[in-house]
Amino acid sequence: MDERNSFQDFSNRAIELNQTTGHPKRRMRTEVPIYQKGLLTLEEAAEYTGLGVNKLRSMSNGEDCPFVLWNGTKRMFKRRKLDAYLDDAYSI
Repeated sequence: MDERNSFQDFSNRAIELNQTTGHPKRRMRTEVPIYQKGLLTLEEAAEYTGLGVNKLRSMSNGEDCPFVLWNGTKRMFKRRKLDAYLDDAYSI
């Protein structure tokens, strides 16, 4: 089998087409439980910790916040570091 045929075989397997419409089939998204995610959105972090969205927002506004990763303007919470921060905190 030459290189071109192996690429075609791979591409044929990578994209399955709907037989009736000819459009690519949509894959089902699997839902990952919050406790297994590495990064959480603000809403997920609020649900996970039981803290309010506004409280989490005010806690994470600082540039030196150890449990936030900024993706442009979107804040993502590092779940393990957030857990450690809350475990060590006396008061928030």
